[in-house]
Amino acid sequence: MSLSLQQRIIESSNDLTNLTSTVATLTTDVAEAVAFHKSIIHDDANIKALADRATANAANISTLNSTTLAQQSEIDTITTNVATNAQAITDNNAYFQGKVDEELARAVAAEAGLTAAISAEATRAEAAEVANADAIVSESNRAQAAEGTNATAIASEVGRATLAEGNLASSISSEEGRAIAAENVLSLSVSTESTRAQAAEVVNSNAIGAEVSRATGAEATITASLASEVSRATAAETANSTAIASEISRATAAEAVLTSNLSAEVSRATAAELIHTNGISQLNTDLGTAVTTATAAIQLEETNRAEADEKMVFTHTLEFDGILSASSYPFCAGNGVPCEPDSAIMIPFGYKLVAVGFCRQSSELSVNIKFIVQHFDENSTVASELSNFIISGASKQSLYKVVPAEKQKGSITVKCDTVSGVSAYGRYRVSLYLQSTERFF
Repeated sequence: MSLSLQQRIIESSNDLTNLTSTVATLTTDVAEAVAFHKSIIHDDANIKALADRATANAANISTLNSTTLAQQSEIDTITTNVATNAQAITDNNAYFQGKVDEELARAVAAEAGLTAAISAEATRAEAAEVANADAIVSESNRAQAAEGTNATAIASEVGRATLAEGNLASSISSEEGRAIAAENVLSLSVSTESTRAQAAEVVNSNAIGAEVSRATGAEATITASLASEVSRATAAETANSTAIASEISRATAAEAVLTSNLSAEVSRATAAELIHTNGISQLNTDLGTAVTTATAAIQLEETNRAEADEKMVFTHTLEFDGILSASSYPFCAGNGVPCEPDSAIMIPFGYKLVAVGFCRQSSELSVNIKFIVQHFDENSTVASELSNFIISGASKQSLYKVVPAEKQKGSITVKCDTVSGVSAYGRYRVSLYLQSTERFF
């Protein structure tokens, strides 16, 4: 539940508490009227005025009950707003699924293009081999014809033809080696792209799953709070209704007895009732102002929450298995491939680093390791430092809060700057907590 929504429910509860207090005050006034009746039972004019005052107090209690019902209407409005926020979350999930589908289509298209290029190269190489073979056959036929016609030059021609055939064989071998090397390069490129696409899909899937879990938990909390408030308000309304009905019955009985001779009290009661009426009017004005202020605050909160939902927080987790070394980039984002400066994790929008989490599994009891979180602007190989943190002693887990610095889209990686006290094989994990500074919609 958001702080503003919780605050609004608390304020509504306070308003209902104030109304209950006012009802209690009016009930006290009625009791005082009864006592007054007992003291002046023989003064008919005073008894009539007191009965009129009791009737007016009952009307005031009815007005306060109407105000309580208006508070329930505001709670219903909050429920509607919660449903609207849930739909926005569903739309966000659909948007990210569309992005995943777009990336899948792009990867498939790229793989198809590479396959076509490989097929074209194979076709060209085969054509070249056939042409060389045809040339060899043609030369052989020509040599044989020359041998039959020029018997005296057979030895010389044989030498020349043999040399030409050797050159052709060497050319064929060279072309075969070149074609095989090109095919190997293309195959490696296809494999690398497949690995990168699969890693990106896993990261997106994890981010979507985390957001679904967060939204589900928030919705459950809001639903429980609303149900609790509805139960409390219903009970309070029932108690008020019972008290009002009881007071009406008592006042009706009193009115049957108190029927005459309170003319002197009428003037005094009229003046007192005017004071109460003015007070109730001011109370209604104050309540209206409070409702207007609360409505504006709710609208501002809805706007701020919508913008906050569109500037999402996400996490990148990097891992390394082995022995750390200084001035290296050991951490991998997936499939065991280290994040070198020229292959760091791409961030396709403006962001800021808000925290870094670290944990290790290694046998050393005292280490001193300095890590630097680096940012690279798009198409740049120059690093800027976002933050640094030091692991010392026997520490296994740590969380470092960072003074956020906004960055434009680019890439991010973690450098192992200095190392001491590390000699054994270990497992290390770094989690980068990032927040978007750009709205997605």
